[in-house]
Amino acid sequence: MRVRAGPALGLVALAPGDPRFVYTRGFASRDGGDTWEPTPPSPADSAVELAVDPRDPETVYAATLSGVWRQVGSADWEPFSSGLVQPMTQGIAFDPARPERLLCGTAGAGAYELRLEAR
Repeated sequence: MRVRAGPALGLVALAPGDPRFVYTRGFASRDGGDTWEPTPPSPADSAVELAVDPRDPETVYAATLSGVWRQVGSADWEPFSSGLVQPMTQGIAFDPARPERLLCGTAGAGAYELRLEAR
């Protein structure tokens, strides 16, 4: 059994269909956890949940108390909360039947759908 050393941050997201892409708060691995790279600092470092775009394993979304953030590849994190009435996001998940829909649960303001651009 091989044990991989990596960041001990507790929150982990795997890319659907591509186990090479693994994300945690502040780190990303593109080789299944063999090596880790730090991600640019942002409010996403305090994420309560991460979700990897099922259409693109290099795009990850973070639910935070300051809204939803997105990182594509190794670019800087960018805010992705347009349309949310309450930015305090407590959970995110992709709709398995419609992967262009990112569903967001907020603190006291209900659930919302953020639509991603077509690919």
